[in-house]
Amino acid sequence: KVANFLRAEDFFRERHAWLYEAMLSLHERHEPLDYVTVVDELERRDRLEEVGGPAYITDLISGTPSAMYVDHYAHIVERSALRRRLISAAGQIAEIAYDDSQEVDTVVDKAESLIFGVSESLIHRDLMPIRAIMGDVVDHIDFLARNQDTLMGVPTGFTFLDRLLGGLQKSDLIILAARPAMGKTSLALNVAQ
Repeated sequence: KVANFLRAEDFFRERHAWLYEAMLSLHERHEPLDYVTVVDELERRDRLEEVGGPAYITDLISGTPSAMYVDHYAHIVERSALRRRLISAAGQIAEIAYDDSQEVDTVVDKAESLIFGVSESLIHRDLMPIRAIMGDVVDHIDFLARNQDTLMGVPTGFTFLDRLLGGLQKSDLIILAARPAMGKTSLALNVAQ
């Protein structure tokens, strides 16, 4: 569940990141996630003692109210990591801004790239194994092949355009461009009706 958005580097304490990596590894190998397997995986990675030993893992397990709310807990970790990244970027921006030897445009560019780097981490990686989605893709392609005359998208009301585009698809970004007074608004209103 949380592997799609939570990363090991989101954890403040390095030992929690190691623990999370061990759990991810178990999950990827389709092994059960429990005390015994996590301890074994950490031992295999020579990280068990660095994490705090079996006693620390027991404390973590007993201190967690319920695994049922793992999504909520993971989002707390993610939000805290984002705040730490923002604070770090703000510190770097302040340091760059105080440096009088740099041009203001350069400072602004660096500040933008630092903030962009933080905001880029907001993009969730909704990754799925290819075998999980391949069946749907093949079914969709098969359906399209069997129904070539069927309009798959939203009709525009213009037969030629519908035949050319297959209708307007929800995944498409449609840009209507032309010189002034060429009928862009009229076309858009006709399609909207």
